[in-house]
Amino acid sequence: MKRAKRILSSLLMACLLMMLMSPAAAYGASAISSVTIRVGLNDFIPGDTLPDIVIGDRDSADCAYVYVSSSYYSVESAQWVTSENKAIKVGDTPRMRVRLEPTDADTRRFKGGYYSSNVKINGGTFKSATVSSGDLIVTLDLDPVKGEYDMPEEAYWANSGYGMARWKVNSQDSSSGYYEVALYRGSSQVHKTETSGTSYNFYPYMTKKGSYYFKVRTIPRESQDYGKRSDWAVSDEVYVPEEDVSDGSGRKDENAPSGGNAAPGGLTPSGGNVNVGWVQSGNRWYFRYPDGTYPKDEWLSWNGKWYLFDSEGWMLTGWQNKNGYTYYLDSSGAMITGWVQAGNIFYYLNPTPDQYEGILVKNHWLLQDGNYYYLNDAGIRAEGWLQVNGNWHYFYPGTGVMAVNTFIDGFRINENGIWVK
Repeated sequence: MKRAKRILSSLLMACLLMMLMSPAAAYGASAISSVTIRVGLNDFIPGDTLPDIVIGDRDSADCAYVYVSSSYYSVESAQWVTSENKAIKVGDTPRMRVRLEPTDADTRRFKGGYYSSNVKINGGTFKSATVSSGDLIVTLDLDPVKGEYDMPEEAYWANSGYGMARWKVNSQDSSSGYYEVALYRGSSQVHKTETSGTSYNFYPYMTKKGSYYFKVRTIPRESQDYGKRSDWAVSDEVYVPEEDVSDGSGRKDENAPSGGNAAPGGLTPSGGNVNVGWVQSGNRWYFRYPDGTYPKDEWLSWNGKWYLFDSEGWMLTGWQNKNGYTYYLDSSGAMITGWVQAGNIFYYLNPTPDQYEGILVKNHWLLQDGNYYYLNDAGIRAEGWLQVNGNWHYFYPGTGVMAVNTFIDGFRINENGIWVK
């Protein structure tokens, strides 16, 4: 009897302790499933070295800042991975390492995998994350540093003959390495182009006597939106007499598809068409048929690959929309099918050779090598937890493979990949 009373007393005490404890303490701290970090640079001037990092105050001047808005975790420390002695130029993406700690380790903790799917960086790009001693250490790159490029330091004519334009760059730290240069005769613009060099031969365009000068400025490269064009640097004038004018040999068709249906130039004195097929014009390409016409606002099938051209006839690259569908064209202009990776995000483009070949697949299940994947309404391969048609599924971060017949964070996933309550 006494032994029974002792057992009953112990059970009552255990129940009382369970009632006094919070659910999280009784059953273990809950996982922090996602993280958001905000970072940025205040009043930063390209060419300077990296400033101090301020935690929790994004309004401080002349600093880098990092902060979070969560009651579950806070910033314990932050440090630069990029050397603090390096001069940062326009377009650089300084790297930072941020250490997060749970606000209350008894109720919340970091556990499981952390990837781009569940770590959001405002003002930067997620690179990696690891859990160490209960803290989450996140490595990230800040968004490209914005600013105005410096104009070339000097614009001048070379002494060897007519037409060789040159310019100097004060520092590559404040230059994109890409330039717009224009030739003038009097007040009239004769020719304009873009180049990655620091010289350009204008002589083929000096076909009339007169005084010529050129202007040059630094410009962003294609797809760059963080650098602003610089001011123009202007050369002195050079006079070209009648007897020294160019016959036009060596011109480039850099403005070729800008007008008409027939591509300009490329005719021999006898009237034959010289440049047919692919023709490069500066940094762009167009395609010329033997009759002098070229494709505009349409697809071209060439050597087993598809190419798309805009309304002026220039070959397109990158993500493009056509007739309500989205396609991806690589740097050569060829249409890509299958998996495409952009940063940490994966997309899938229909590989089947039919009328929908190459389109971005959205809201669709994909079975590949015995594994299921899901492409969401933006065409992005799903990772982590996602509800599809009323059912919850889990897709492994990093691979996108749907989990089946397993437990994720203690939740059962059945043979169909569905979370069973």
